[in-house]
Amino acid sequence: MKKLFILLLLALVASVYVAGKIQQDPGYILISYKNTSVETSLWVGIVLLVLTVALVYFALWFLHRLLGTGKAFRRWSSNISHRRSISKSAEGLIALQEGEWIQAQKKLTQAAKNSELPVFNYLSAARAASENNDDEAANALFAKAYELAPQSELAISLTKAELLIQKGEYEKARAALELLKKTHGKHKRVHILLYYVYLRLEDWKALNDLLPMLRKLRISLTGLDQLEEKAVLQSIEIAANEEFIPAPDRAVAVRDIWNKTPVRIRRQEASTLAYVNALKNNEKGDWAEPAIRDAIKAEWSEALVEQYGLIEGKGIANQLSTAEKWLKQQPESPALLLALGRLSLRNKLWGKAREYFLARVKVAPSTEAYAELGRLLEHMGDTSEEHEQALKSFQLTKAELPALPLPEPQLVDISKSASL
Repeated sequence: MKKLFILLLLALVASVYVAGKIQQDPGYILISYKNTSVETSLWVGIVLLVLTVALVYFALWFLHRLLGTGKAFRRWSSNISHRRSISKSAEGLIALQEGEWIQAQKKLTQAAKNSELPVFNYLSAARAASENNDDEAANALFAKAYELAPQSELAISLTKAELLIQKGEYEKARAALELLKKTHGKHKRVHILLYYVYLRLEDWKALNDLLPMLRKLRISLTGLDQLEEKAVLQSIEIAANEEFIPAPDRAVAVRDIWNKTPVRIRRQEASTLAYVNALKNNEKGDWAEPAIRDAIKAEWSEALVEQYGLIEGKGIANQLSTAEKWLKQQPESPALLLALGRLSLRNKLWGKAREYFLARVKVAPSTEAYAELGRLLEHMGDTSEEHEQALKSFQLTKAELPALPLPEPQLVDISKSASL
């Protein structure tokens, strides 16, 4: 109130002052243009000028407010559309969860135009269309999503693949995911979906090739260790029995699979036995010797020791020496004594072989051990009654015994018959 009084007082003083000046000298203004002239006093001209400036200012202010009102209206209208979009999107997502595919597709598509995440709307609508078995509509919605946001190609392709897997179209999903793997080789979701596809297709070779990358990406899946073991076994079996491929080439394929196999699996009895048998069946049993040796070093296995005596490695003398070192820790191992007898035959140590076979039947009598002993004794010319059981076993099972070097009776060297 005090400020207003001061302003009014100043205005009054100014008015008195101006009035005095006007009375002293009103001044003169003449404006002439062509045949028209306007004449007025100086002070009236000043007032007209001030009024003109005020009028222009007011006009500009009014125009600004008018335009501002339009923008505000548009903002208000946009907010209304946005809120409706959010509401419809929510309704569409609820319908999707409830299995109302048609309603979900309709509401999500309608809400996409004013949505902050239109790609999400189109992808969700495509999922609803796919669930409704409307593949044409689903593909059209995927196309809209890609057209709107080509940078979201990965998300779009993954959604497609997931829907194909869900519908059991594993080959189509495989093609899409393997294409993604080329461009997104380290994306975890791509590899997880490929894992499920290969598993459903029982493509053990592809699965076995994929597993190292799953480990590298630190992808944890339930039962992965057991599945990895199964994949190795199945891959070896498939490679070992490929038709129209020569045996040596099949053996190479088996060895390649083995070399890529994790060490923990290569040290297991089941996987090593599968590898050994695959190589033996494809004329490359000698390749298995290092694998058996490494597995036995990690954990003793009677089954693997038995196989060790059935293969001929590249250094047969060293192979026998290795097995004899094991005897220090396993002096009464039935499999080891039988293997040592057979390895002695390969080294043409007839007497040593005889003693190992005798030790074997003493520790754990078996038809196979008696047959090996009987075969050797017959070739050595020892057909005494004390070995009657061994000789009979040989006659009964000789067709099942492995082919091994044996002495000619007339060539038996007494020096090679020394006891152990």
